[in-house]
Amino acid sequence: VMEQHLAEQEAAKRAKEAEWGALIQDLKKMFLRIDVDNSGTLSRDELLNIDPRDNEALTKALGVSTPMQVFNALDVNKTGQVSIAEFVNMMWDVVLRKTPLDLKHMEKRVETMDWRIREMFSLQHD
Repeated sequence: VMEQHLAEQEAAKRAKEAEWGALIQDLKKMFLRIDVDNSGTLSRDELLNIDPRDNEALTKALGVSTPMQVFNALDVNKTGQVSIAEFVNMMWDVVLRKTPLDLKHMEKRVETMDWRIREMFSLQHD
């Protein structure tokens, strides 16, 4: 009975990993479809001209209603560009971990402030 339970748990774990792997692959494919200039980043214009199916998937996943809101949600660093890492990380957190967008943005701002404080501190003590 115990061995069967462990085998079932392992099978469930493998199935979940396969599902996550497929999700990551789907996100990478979507990113590449949206990145029409092949720059490796998504611009505001690229997201404003997004394919309707991708737009529907992103707006639903992010809980927003327009391509501009999609861009603003994904551009956590506020650089005007969305890297594949930002794209996948945001989608991963929002879709799989059910992290609210506002919390993700706040987390990024805190990380940035922490980095800037450390930089200023190290410059003062060099």
